[in-house]
Amino acid sequence: MRKEERQPVSRPARIELDDGKSLACRIADVSSGGALLLVPDSEWLPKTFILHETFTNTRRRVQVRWTSPNRVGVRYIDPPPSARPSQASPARKPGGFGKRG
Repeated sequence: MRKEERQPVSRPARIELDDGKSLACRIADVSSGGALLLVPDSEWLPKTFILHETFTNTRRRVQVRWTSPNRVGVRYIDPPPSARPSQASPARKPGGFGKRG
């Protein structure tokens, strides 16, 4: 029995490596603790990498938990984006519609 419930998805993503290279993959399911990735070849992947979910434009550092020829189970090792400190841009003054300054 799993700790977190998985949700099936089919989302495009990229595996971003520390050397700047990246590899296209698909996220097949997600949970609060990790994801299942579909990849062309899992043998050469490092133990940790950045998973860039292109659908939501979020990046998470992940750790490989298990592999099979075209599938990789990963665990998130950084906090979810909603729990990270905000990098909000400075507040803008509301502009009046149609006003000229």
